[in-house]
Amino acid sequence: DSYIASVNSAREYIMSAHKCTSPALAGLSINGGFEGQGTALLAAYKIYDQMVVSSMRTIIEREINKVLKLSNFDITVKFYPKELTITEDESFSN
Repeated sequence: DSYIASVNSAREYIMSAHKCTSPALAGLSINGGFEGQGTALLAAYKIYDQMVVSSMRTIIEREINKVLKLSNFDITVKFYPKELTITEDESFSN
């Protein structure tokens, strides 16, 4: 029991340190499996993107554009995130 408690505790510390909104985003199963987790995974990804990735993306864009402006380039960089979709892939079912 003590080992399982420490493993769960370590997992929670790692998840919170990375601001991960779902164990599935880190490749960990939820309740022993991934079946039926598609919509939960999409929701967790969108929340993670809004909370963590979007702010990093904004900082990177700002800094790259600052360097370009200081280097006398008349262009700006804008990153457009790709939408996450989950599909049935037959190659994984064999």
